[in-house]
Amino acid sequence: MRRFAPVFVLLLAAVMCLPADAGTSKKFEKFGFSWTAPSDDWQFHPMSSADVNAGFVAKAQYQAASVEVIIYTKPTDGLSLSDRVQELRNAGGEGLGDAVRTKVLDTTLSGVKGKVVVQKIKADGAEGHFRKYAIIADGKFFQMLVRCWHGAHESAKDEINGIRKGFRLLKGAGGADKDESLTEVDNKKRVANPEDGSSDDEDDSSDDEDDGNWPPDGPTKKGKTVCLPSHNMEWTIPEDSPFTWVEGIENEKAKDGMFLRAQARLKRTKKEFEKNTPDFNDCIVRLFIRPTNVGEKPNTTVKSSQLQDEIRKEVFGGEVNAQKTRTKWPTKFGNHKAGYLKMEGEVNGRKTSFLFFQSILKGETYNLQVRIIGHTDRMKQFGKPLAAFLRGIKFLDLKEPQRGPLMSIIPDFAAKRGSSAGTEKEFRGPGYTFKKPEWMAQLKPGGQALSMNRDFKHAFEGRSKDGDGYVYVEIRSQKAHIPNRPGPDPEKMIEKRGQDWLAGAGEGAEIGGKKGKLKYKKGGIGSAKGFTYTFTGELEKAPFTEQGWIVKHKGNLIWVRIQMGGGKKGETALKKDKRDAKKVLKFIKFKK
Repeated sequence: MRRFAPVFVLLLAAVMCLPADAGTSKKFEKFGFSWTAPSDDWQFHPMSSADVNAGFVAKAQYQAASVEVIIYTKPTDGLSLSDRVQELRNAGGEGLGDAVRTKVLDTTLSGVKGKVVVQKIKADGAEGHFRKYAIIADGKFFQMLVRCWHGAHESAKDEINGIRKGFRLLKGAGGADKDESLTEVDNKKRVANPEDGSSDDEDDSSDDEDDGNWPPDGPTKKGKTVCLPSHNMEWTIPEDSPFTWVEGIENEKAKDGMFLRAQARLKRTKKEFEKNTPDFNDCIVRLFIRPTNVGEKPNTTVKSSQLQDEIRKEVFGGEVNAQKTRTKWPTKFGNHKAGYLKMEGEVNGRKTSFLFFQSILKGETYNLQVRIIGHTDRMKQFGKPLAAFLRGIKFLDLKEPQRGPLMSIIPDFAAKRGSSAGTEKEFRGPGYTFKKPEWMAQLKPGGQALSMNRDFKHAFEGRSKDGDGYVYVEIRSQKAHIPNRPGPDPEKMIEKRGQDWLAGAGEGAEIGGKKGKLKYKKGGIGSAKGFTYTFTGELEKAPFTEQGWIVKHKGNLIWVRIQMGGGKKGETALKKDKRDAKKVLKFIKFKK
């Protein structure tokens, strides 16, 4: 998804302000709206060209209290209002503070129906109230971003309602906007901000969070269980758990993003902490989901120096206790498995443990981030409650499609990928054509892999409908004769493939003969003659067979590899769907 400029930015240095006369209007014809200040206590700020290019086209400040209002407009570029609202929600305080409570409400702006994201912001020594109005008109997003500090949303309520009602589209405006209470996130159950160590004296007596804050199109929520049907997952908080659901993604059908946030605060016992230190520890849990990257595997992700460096810099500000870093694969992750990484250090003067879990299933990557913040007893205190909370994760379908291919230029993968799936398409190479059936997709290797395999021409893969069977086709071609140099030797090519296969195709790999002995024979495809072989191996305990042909045709040496994964079960499933791996060869034709 294309991302817009950040919702809130620290704009360039202050420039001269232009007083706004009461009741007068400033027209922004280039951007399609006019804006009337409700009193002469407002001042308009001219915007820099950089601000305008980023979409921030007008700004007004209220001089009698800490209120700033910014107008943003950009083409939608195919994004929905729901997409944009999710971005506004996730943006929080955009570096000015942290959102500790959020509500998304129906509203109007210039009489056009839209949404407003209302957020309570905590910053160092200050409390803010942000309102992010969003509508779509004439193919563009129009947003009014209201920032209030030090209770100005209450003391300047009439002025804030007035500056909003003074915004009018030049084209497509509706009726007058109604006044709003501006107190939607005030005096509610506390949603703590433990990451900056702050406490707060709001009411925390409720055993469950306020469902009015839960997005209507977000994860399905029933009591302590949330369900993500579009992402094959549900999660239940156990009875007597200190955890509560705090936030759900705006659109459950989104492809990527932070889908869930939960947190808990536990009081420490007097015997376990020093004098004059806070008597609580905190735990924040965030679930991120996105499509799986090709080649991505949890066991290598958690050991990645790149990931660990990123966490060290982004979470801990550059310093961690390296002796406390731990990784594990596999570890339990609800009813599935995950890779695990733990790192420890300090954040804002508070001891922090950062736990990272990665689980992959059905082409989706589930990244779980856990921050346990407090004191030396934090891990001991949260050990059992957190373990019980994670046991509540349930994947609705654990059946993983067959991975493939084995020992190829294309990385193995266990989900749909590639292009041209769903249609028949003919592909041409030196001396041949391949008529791809609709149930297969074309695959392309990365640039580096391609540069090391210059004879590679085409690759395709397909699966049975139930995922048990897998078929892969790879076609390579090179000149059979090279002037003043020995041409490629098909038998030596098969021998080299056999050596590589024994090294990488599993403990039970065979290359035609018994006990690791190479065996191949003369064979061809149609009128093209050459050699053929059959190798067997395994990928993640699934049996694989590769049949290969190296034939000469019209001055080209063409190598066709066809792999079938899933063993007898996979072969039966493919035949049932009329996707027989043994008949794929008929799709290859040699030019006469």
